[in-house]
Amino acid sequence: MFASIVSSDRCQLYTVVRTDLLSWDREVLTYPPTDYMTAVARSLDYQRQFDPSLERYDYRVAMCD
Repeated sequence: MFASIVSSDRCQLYTVVRTDLLSWDREVLTYPPTDYMTAVARSLDYQRQFDPSLERYDYRVAMCD
């Protein structure tokens, strides 16, 4: 007898989204999607490097579609 279990568990991948705080345009940054913690570290690095005072851009983690 063979038994299988079907579940909704799947790999979840994340990316970084940059939001322009003046126009509210959102842009998904172009790099391969990663796990959550890697995407969080990447978004923090981008924020610190490109706009640490949050004057123009906001970098956030988003789940891939």
